[in-house]
Amino acid sequence: MADTGRDVIIQHYNGRLIRITQYHPLFISLQYPLLFPYGKDGYHSHIPYTESLTRENVIRRSTTMREYYCYQLQHRDPQNNALLHGGRLFQQYCVDYYAIVRDTRLNYLKTKQELFRVDAIGNVRDAVSQGDHRGEAVRKRYYGFPTLFITFTCNAQWPKILETLRDIKGQKAEDRPDIV
Repeated sequence: MADTGRDVIIQHYNGRLIRITQYHPLFISLQYPLLFPYGKDGYHSHIPYTESLTRENVIRRSTTMREYYCYQLQHRDPQNNALLHGGRLFQQYCVDYYAIVRDTRLNYLKTKQELFRVDAIGNVRDAVSQGDHRGEAVRKRYYGFPTLFITFTCNAQWPKILETLRDIKGQKAEDRPDIV
């Protein structure tokens, strides 16, 4: 795995230096001690997956990194979540976990190339030389719904945003990019 520059170096009590990479369960706690003062473990690959009511026929045993971090961002009334009250530090946390998830996905694609179906360039040349390059001659495949690029603006004074922020005491719209 490539050195991303996000690693944390700690000194063990015997004087030895230890590198904690972004994939280590303690990385986030060490990177953000104000948000995680008790040093609890972050994501690791052995967090059991609990089936949701909306997804059927999902057969897997562990939670993904993205699901874990999204769960951390959820507001729960009885809990006083220091993470959500972090202000700009919370925003930096969101950027870091996004970069870690993205880096993990890219690393997976890089290291698991043998799992993906690829065709040799010679076969592509043969298909083009035989005239199989026109849309009507090539078999169509279904890849899912088209991807849309949608952009919109948001007003921090919208009633729904103000109502949500009213439930969370001491928060302003700029403190919570996950709501806005």
